[in-house]
Amino acid sequence: MTDYTRSQIGQYAGFFSRLFATAIDAGIIAIVVFLSLLAARLIFNTFGFDCVVALNMPCEEQGYGEWIRPIATVLESAAPVVGLFFTPTFSAFYLLFFWAHTGQTPGKAQMGVRVVRIDGEMMTWFVALRRLIGYGFSILPLLLGFGWILVDDQRRGIHDRFAGTCVVYSWDARPDEHFLMETLRTFQRRASK
Repeated sequence: MTDYTRSQIGQYAGFFSRLFATAIDAGIIAIVVFLSLLAARLIFNTFGFDCVVALNMPCEEQGYGEWIRPIATVLESAAPVVGLFFTPTFSAFYLLFFWAHTGQTPGKAQMGVRVVRIDGEMMTWFVALRRLIGYGFSILPLLLGFGWILVDDQRRGIHDRFAGTCVVYSWDARPDEHFLMETLRTFQRRASK
C-alpha cells in the first residue's frame, strides 16, 4: 500500500520544477519589457518624434519644424540601445527584488518552490546579488552550470553553490504515486503486446 502522507515541503526542488518556474518568469519579463518599449514608442510618436530621416517624411507635414529632426534621429538610434539596456536591468531587478523579499519569483511561487540559503534562512540582498552573479558562471559554459542540477544530490547549480543557496519545495506537494504507477502499468501493457 502506498503512503500518500509523505510531503515534499523542504525537499530539494527538481530540475523541471525549476525550469518551468524560469519559463514563467521569462514570459513575465518578456511581456513587461515588450509593453514598456511599446509605451515608450507610443509616447515618442505622440510628441512627434516619429518623423525620422529613415521615413523620408518631412517633419513640416506632421506639423513640426525641422528643429525636431535631430532629436528624433537621436531617439530613434538610441531606441535599440535603451531596449538592450532596459531588458537586462529590469530582469536583474525583478530577480533580486523577489529573491531578497520572499525567496520566490512569481514563477517559483506558481511552481511551489523557494530559494533559501543553505541553512534554510531567507536570502538577503547580498546573497541574492551573489546568486545573480552566479548565473553568469552557470550560463557561460554552454549552460552547463544549470545542467549540474540534474546530477547534484542537493539539486544545486553552480549559481547556487556560488551563493550558498538551494531551491526547495515550499508547499505541501505530494508525489502522485497512483498516477505514476498507472502510467507505468499502461506502458508495460503496451510494451508486452
